[in-house]
Amino acid sequence: MIGPESEPSSAHQEASNAAKPSGTEAPAFALSSFYLATAQAMSLAAHNAVAQQQYTNQLAQAATAQGIALLLGGNPTQPFASPPDTNPLNTSNHDHRSTS
Repeated sequence: MIGPESEPSSAHQEASNAAKPSGTEAPAFALSSFYLATAQAMSLAAHNAVAQQQYTNQLAQAATAQGIALLLGGNPTQPFASPPDTNPLNTSNHDHRSTS
């Protein structure tokens, strides 16, 4: 006897069976799952390598800036502050022309 109450269970059974791999599809399904997991792991590893390289470059740049500031006699906590002008030959800030 086919009635309205038997239709949902048969539709549910068919949907459940369609989502499960059959005996011949199981190896392919397992292999595709393995490939997917491997691809995700490799992409995460590549992402982590790039992030680590960016961090290392940023750290090296900061260390270089601080080292140069120390060599130039500046304040290492403010490496980009302009040092005082100690060149006696620099006349750009002084006007030595006579006004007469």
